[in-house]
Amino acid sequence: MKAESIIDEFVNNRAELLGADVTDEFIVPYFFDGLTLHRDRKSVRVVGGRGCGKTIFLRYFSHRSQLSRNRRDLPASVFGQGIGLYWRTDTGFCDLMKPEWIGERNASMAFIHYVAAVVLEEFGCFIESLSSASLAGGVIDLRSRRVPDSVGILLGTKIDTYGQLHRFAKDRRFELSHWLQNPDTNPPRFFRLDDALSELADDIADADERLERLFLRIFVDEFENLKPFQQQLICDLVKHPKNRYSFSLAMRRDSVDNLVTSGNEQIVETHDIRTIDLEERLGTEMDFKVLAAELLLMKFNKQTDIHCPSFDVERLRDPKRLNERRADEYRKAIKEAAGTLLPGKTAPEIAAGVNDDGPLRKRWREVATRGLKKHKASNLSPDDFWRPDQPAASIVAGFILNRDASGPSNVLDHLRNYSPAQGRDNPFFDWISNNLHGALFYLYDGLPRRANPLYAGFDRYCQMAAPNLRFFIEFCHTALREAAFSTAPDAIASVESIPEDIQALAAKDTSSVLLKDIPNLGLRGRELESLLKRLGRLFQAAHRRPTLSEPEINHFSIDGADKEALSEATQSLLREALIWSVLYEDEDTKNKADSSLAQHDYVPNPIYSAHFGISYRKRRKLTLKASEVNLIFTGTDSHFELLLKDYIARWESQEEPSGRSRDLFE
Repeated sequence: MKAESIIDEFVNNRAELLGADVTDEFIVPYFFDGLTLHRDRKSVRVVGGRGCGKTIFLRYFSHRSQLSRNRRDLPASVFGQGIGLYWRTDTGFCDLMKPEWIGERNASMAFIHYVAAVVLEEFGCFIESLSSASLAGGVIDLRSRRVPDSVGILLGTKIDTYGQLHRFAKDRRFELSHWLQNPDTNPPRFFRLDDALSELADDIADADERLERLFLRIFVDEFENLKPFQQQLICDLVKHPKNRYSFSLAMRRDSVDNLVTSGNEQIVETHDIRTIDLEERLGTEMDFKVLAAELLLMKFNKQTDIHCPSFDVERLRDPKRLNERRADEYRKAIKEAAGTLLPGKTAPEIAAGVNDDGPLRKRWREVATRGLKKHKASNLSPDDFWRPDQPAASIVAGFILNRDASGPSNVLDHLRNYSPAQGRDNPFFDWISNNLHGALFYLYDGLPRRANPLYAGFDRYCQMAAPNLRFFIEFCHTALREAAFSTAPDAIASVESIPEDIQALAAKDTSSVLLKDIPNLGLRGRELESLLKRLGRLFQAAHRRPTLSEPEINHFSIDGADKEALSEATQSLLREALIWSVLYEDEDTKNKADSSLAQHDYVPNPIYSAHFGISYRKRRKLTLKASEVNLIFTGTDSHFELLLKDYIARWESQEEPSGRSRDLFE
């Protein structure tokens, strides 16, 4: 297999780049059989962060995929479960339909007209898809069927056949576009969708008995990009579905405060709509890893033999075979195959290589020497604390020496007596468990040009990317590209397994590239970039403490009793960070405080961890005062620098100001 070929499989990391028919690219997710879309005609709201798969999920249910030419002998039931008409909102076009430009009345009427035009245009495409679909019982070609006269009355123009519907709707959309750019001219004749689409759907349902139960799902993607009054008009359509169709929405989580109709009625969960949170459903670590492994193998399988007998690409596309994929043996085999393509070392395995690595061993000796000087243990040498047969314990010992409570003689005794078989009888059992990762991050942080193997391997790529498959694809694409071009450009090697150092460098490169992309996220991207960089620097400083008293700090919470003191500006930017998945909000399951206030942890997206050289594992946190959060989010650079210096000084001295000892860490 030439590396060029497999690299191409990972180039397109957005559903928009895959084409309208996603049948061959869509992997049926593990939660699929828990959905009610095939049984319930109620509207749905699909939510999740960018890159979690909202668009490909909707396109899978669209007519282009459901009636794909790649499917054979489609049963009539496909029409009853809901055929999707997909519409991705055009932000620039919708922005022209604003009261300030064309007047309040025209703005609403033009938008309703626009919705009708784009949906009818997509309905015309559905007629085309229907004519070429491989249906059980033969083709249903309605292009020459006459359109009911009532539809011509509703639309204000006679349309002879269904084959002309697509062109008619497209012309109306162009006509509207021309007027919006020249609003001083006469407006087009506006029409509504409601009755016209019902008439069309009822008519074609009578054309063939296989279409008798026809139901259409109109998916409005990127709903949050519409103006508030436009959202209200779409909510009117959600609130009042018809016998043959309903409107559904897709949006970034937290991006829309309320779903309200133009009559100020609320869209009510369960009664009017059901929510499908893709990130929540994909967020189960085990399911995400298996899905990511299947995606990786599917793409490799197009170009080479992946040597995994358990893998069957057709199984990934068949909802009826989900239970086969849930079998423990299958999941284990798939993840092992992915691990072969993206190998990685465990932390103890990485530790085993430190003794023979000059720069890393030098870094460790500096840490151990500092600890011995702190305790004035001139009779001991760092080499006394290195056991070649126990490298993980030896590495951790160097850091434990920097703690006040652990005297060098006690540490040395425990190290000499340590055996993993002792369990918790020896403190090194817990010290290794709690500190080895933090120690390795510390050692590699001092060697910025070195690849940190803690960022390499299939499992770690999943930890940093979850629940975002787009990020996982980007990791793989960068790693494959680097692996291919690490040899002579005219002799690109075949790729069967990507070396760990290349994976680690690719993780850092990808992380840095995505960080540079943050300014392009919405209208406040620059503020989000500044926020993330500040948090990254704060957590970097926390990782650089040789005591490792609180290793792997990479997220924060807000003192529950103080949360009310968050400024409006901070709350606004926090919401923006959650919308764009720059931060994640997790429920704090460790806080035992008796408080009626809900406690949450705020976690920077792990995809950025490699750029800062910090941990992607959610282990330790800072508990911040609201005033500190306000400063980090919206304070001046000079004030943030003072706060950062204060934390660094506090950590270096291991002395905390009075009144703060129980506020700083969990």
